[in-house]
Amino acid sequence: MRYVLALIGGLVASPALAQPVPPVLPGHSLFPFPANAVLHSDALNAAITGRADAANLGPARVTIPGVTPDTLANILSGVAAMPGQQVTGTPLIPTCPVSNCPIPGVPGFGGAYAGPTMSAIWNYGKSTNTQNPQFFAQDGFYVSHGGDSGGRGQYVARYVGAMQGPGAGVTWALNTDIVRGACAGGFNSLYGQPGSGIPFGDAGCTTAPGSLGSAGTIGYELDLSNFDADSTTHGAFITGLYISTGGRFTSGGGISFGNNSGAASQPSWHHGIEFSPNTVKDAVVYDLSNASLGWLAQGTHSVATLQDETLGPSSIVFIGLKSVADMKSVSASPAVLSMTGAHSFASIYDGSSSPSALSADGTYSVGAINVRGTGPSAFVASGTFSFAAFTSVGATAAISLEAKAGQQICISGIFACVSYSTVNHKWYFTDGTNAIVASIADGGNLIIKGTLTQSATP
Repeated sequence: MRYVLALIGGLVASPALAQPVPPVLPGHSLFPFPANAVLHSDALNAAITGRADAANLGPARVTIPGVTPDTLANILSGVAAMPGQQVTGTPLIPTCPVSNCPIPGVPGFGGAYAGPTMSAIWNYGKSTNTQNPQFFAQDGFYVSHGGDSGGRGQYVARYVGAMQGPGAGVTWALNTDIVRGACAGGFNSLYGQPGSGIPFGDAGCTTAPGSLGSAGTIGYELDLSNFDADSTTHGAFITGLYISTGGRFTSGGGISFGNNSGAASQPSWHHGIEFSPNTVKDAVVYDLSNASLGWLAQGTHSVATLQDETLGPSSIVFIGLKSVADMKSVSASPAVLSMTGAHSFASIYDGSSSPSALSADGTYSVGAINVRGTGPSAFVASGTFSFAAFTSVGATAAISLEAKAGQQICISGIFACVSYSTVNHKWYFTDGTNAIVASIADGGNLIIKGTLTQSATP
């Protein structure tokens, strides 16, 4: 094994093999370095010969507990397994992180302060020309302890923690970044490291838009495979992403989308959150919180805040008991409810058991109900009513029913009607054949088509 450990400050190897790091680093390297790095072996030699307890290279310290010169030699030769390791150090290595490489001496680019970015540990590699899956770093952890018989513990494959103390700046516990259409180096790249990856701004680093074709780009993938049982079977807590908080104060958003590219006019996503078919069984969004609002939308939307194109019995179903109303509007929009399209039964259907199907208690400049559509009738009453289909007994109005001049008021739909002519200034009465049988002029003159019988039983 030619190259063994690459640590901050240099790559560790045998004294006789000290030479520049090759372009493609061997599989056993932990921390690769730029091509002009020189291999140093003093620290490793000291650890193997017993002159030191650990390899101490520059600003970072790697501690291998319980390792003697003999066991370390066995580890390096592959005979023994590597025990736990401890790496401590301070960020003193100038680095140029992917898509986050501030320019030295220029405040404001990539952050509030000038670069470079300082790191305690730095890993960088490149893919090889093979068809094999390639993982730059891989962690595996098999857990078979701590179940019901042995008490429940916490088992974590990889844990990242950060402490933000008084006077600290903006702090991330974990930050990942992937650049699509990138080129090695790129705009504002330093130290021969991967750099920003940004293809514009540097004539020597350009990529043609669309050169990746249909190759996918995934910033972060979370996979969970359940070969045990449905989570409802034993009440097990099984979740792909769990966001939990501590402390004594309320923070901002649990999930927040932002655009840090400086191109605010170009949206980042076609869809903020997508759910593929057959991925969710019961509810796409399940809200058990006691927040003031279950859903709050304050953006600007050119089409609608909510658009339903699904297939199913209903778009919205109200079941819970509300103290005011299932749906409440306090806006100043031109209309609260606007309906178009074709409906086979009714635009609004009320099958409830209520004192009123519609209660209008507001102030109206035209009318409580304004019908301007087309059809055989504006109002149709076909139900069973114990008193009247229409009543205005409780209304305070000068006129109970107003009809346009020339319009008829009919009984039973057989043209037994009464109407008034503003041209002739007469009331007209028609029979079932729509023939005029009587009229009353404004002066009170009565004309009848038949015989007038006095003092007889009608």
